[in-house]
Amino acid sequence: MDADRFGLSQLYQIRGRVGRSDKIAYCYLMYTKGKTLSDVSNKRLQVIKEFTELGSGFSIAMRDLSIRGAGDILGSEQAGYIDTVGIELYLKMLNEEVDRLHGKKVETEEESEQPLLDVETAITDDYVTDTDIKIEIHKKINTIDSYDKLLEVKNELEDRFGKISDALVIYMYEEWFEKLAKKLHIKRVRQTTNFIEITIPASLDGQSLFLEILSISKMFRFGHQGKQLLIILDIVKLEKHFIYYLIDLMNVLEKCRKEEN
Repeated sequence: MDADRFGLSQLYQIRGRVGRSDKIAYCYLMYTKGKTLSDVSNKRLQVIKEFTELGSGFSIAMRDLSIRGAGDILGSEQAGYIDTVGIELYLKMLNEEVDRLHGKKVETEEESEQPLLDVETAITDDYVTDTDIKIEIHKKINTIDSYDKLLEVKNELEDRFGKISDALVIYMYEEWFEKLAKKLHIKRVRQTTNFIEITIPASLDGQSLFLEILSISKMFRFGHQGKQLLIILDIVKLEKHFIYYLIDLMNVLEKCRKEEN
């Protein structure tokens, strides 16, 4: 039960305990009916379903590495995504970590954070099969910081590889959202299957602000947590993907900040 809550290696080990010698047995991995699984949980269950042959352990371990990330260099934490880190960045991180262990002062950029939103960011084999090209596409999407840049990347990809999927467009918009959120010093976004709650560092007063946000969608709600403003978007009955509403929200907030300054 609740197989979606287990790690991939745990699922593999549990499945390996089923059946002995010439005794045929079956392992049923179940989750609650109607439950909306996260992207990572879906990937785990798909992998354990796909690799069933004897000796699949290595293949599963490599896929697990891709899903969870390779972890920090010379450390114990597991974070990041292996298919988005090229050899140049890897060597740079390795050299910095070696210097740090030798007590040398390392000039580092601001540490990257986990994405604020959970959206599909995989580039499927249906679009591109070559791993190096996939990494290149990830890097291009990572440069998106405006609508003009988004269109530039989108047009370039479509020119090279053909029409992109809706999921890939959403990935691009999510990257743009991350850049806007960082500019607005937004560090907390809570995402559930029913709503997305964004915490604004300082309360923004003004009835016009709320009216402008509600003009984007009537599914926005507001609240306060101390001096912080909470903006909640109910996502169940939206006509399009929530990322488009959030981008409009970020643009309104950015406009409001500029007017205050």
